[in-house]
Amino acid sequence: MEQLYLAYLPFPDDRHQTSEAYVAGLAWATERIYGTASLLAEGTTGYVAFDYLVDHYSKRRKESPVPETTWHLLLHVIADPDEGASVGLAAFFSGEMSVASSFWQRSARAGHSGATYSLGVLLEQQGDVHLAAEWYLRAAETDHAGAAHELAVLLEQQADVGEAEAWYRRAAGAGHVAAAYSLAMLMERQERSNEAEAWYRRAAIAGHPEAAYRLGLLLGHEPDIDESESWYRRAAEAGHLGAAYKLGQLVAERGTEREAESWYRRAADAGHPDAAHNLALLLAQQGKADEAAWYQRTAGRVIVEPASTTGHENLASGMDRQT
Repeated sequence: MEQLYLAYLPFPDDRHQTSEAYVAGLAWATERIYGTASLLAEGTTGYVAFDYLVDHYSKRRKESPVPETTWHLLLHVIADPDEGASVGLAAFFSGEMSVASSFWQRSARAGHSGATYSLGVLLEQQGDVHLAAEWYLRAAETDHAGAAHELAVLLEQQADVGEAEAWYRRAAGAGHVAAAYSLAMLMERQERSNEAEAWYRRAAIAGHPEAAYRLGLLLGHEPDIDESESWYRRAAEAGHLGAAYKLGQLVAERGTEREAESWYRRAADAGHPDAAHNLALLLAQQGKADEAAWYQRTAGRVIVEPASTTGHENLASGMDRQT
């Protein structure tokens, strides 16, 4: 800390560059205010900043960036792989990508799987997909589920579907929810519906809204329509717009106008054009011409005159869409 304090002074001068000045500043920072708290508190391995102080500056990263001197000193003094991985993450979120890379490379070489994975993420963001895949592979081989998933995504993009499936399965088997969803998508594209259903179900149960929605689509026919509705409802309640739209269609088909309107409105107000269209048709049937016209303009379509409709026939026009 004594090596860094000058970097944090707004206008340092010769008066500050003495050990006495440092000791005086430390005494000021550790003095308890009203006998309760201080800016710095002595811990078992050093000093800990007051929570409010950390929170204050974490919200002002741009105005108060970590000095370059601090990063360079930390690179020299931190040897523990766990600490290096954590500081690398702090550097990453501070926009110091080269510093993050330096910390993560050091920790990765020491066998830290989290740093190895993070390095892969950084390289992929920088466009070096091949090198990113190498680091993902290193982490995945040490059972890092996130790295296995990202590696599988890259392999699938490169049309290496067999290897991609193997890594998806490894990650999903380890409980990685996004990998279970990705594997289900791959199975569905290969028309392996039973396997797709099983993996969608696993991800949906774990709280993945898109998986719940896709499972609803997969089950969206008799005799599974009731279960399909339950998965749409689960996804819609989690904020999935497509699920809210499909749920609106299902309850409209049953003649439950009030609930259909509610789900259509929720999706339409969040920007779903098909939901806005169906809501406009429903409102027009209810004689709410002005509101119907507004939603129809939102949908970007021409409204059908309500006099030409009976029941919910117009609402069924989008039933086959898998939005």
